[in-house]
Amino acid sequence: NMIYDFNFKILICLIILSLILAVLCKKIFNKNFKEIIALLLICFYFILIIYKTQFPIFINNEVMETELGGIKLGRDVNLIPFKDFAHMTSLLNIVMFIPIGFLQGFVVKNNWKKTIIVGFILSLVVESSQLLVNMLIGYNFRTFDVNDLIFNTIGALIGYLILFGIISLLKKVKSSDNRIVEYIKSRE
Repeated sequence: NMIYDFNFKILICLIILSLILAVLCKKIFNKNFKEIIALLLICFYFILIIYKTQFPIFINNEVMETELGGIKLGRDVNLIPFKDFAHMTSLLNIVMFIPIGFLQGFVVKNNWKKTIIVGFILSLVVESSQLLVNMLIGYNFRTFDVNDLIFNTIGALIGYLILFGIISLLKKVKSSDNRIVEYIKSRE
């Protein structure tokens, strides 16, 4: 039996919640339209991350419990950094958090340290909720892995660096455009 699966009704409720949060942020923190859109995209993207990392949640299913076994914290929870990290999941964890780092740069002042903190905290929420759900239902479907924290945080930082690179490139293009215009005017 599935206790919960991610469905259309949950998605609509979470989108509404994201809109309410964005409006509150506008009122409380006086954010502009660009920041509100970025915040909405972050909320929506985080909802998709939760969908991919948490659901479905199985409960009272003897077949699943037999196949997955009980929680064995020493076996199933990895607290050793870079232990068994060289596989596709590490790359997917990086890719999964790139949009968070990219979009976060629109909401708060561009700062790589803040991006690392935001990426780490969001990743910690995902990983901790996986552990909590597993402890509540008594067997592992998804598991806590410190490597996921590391690679998700790296992904957020890469997203920030991509945004920073784009901004730097746009500034250079704008600066060179201004020099071209000044050169043309000086020749007239």
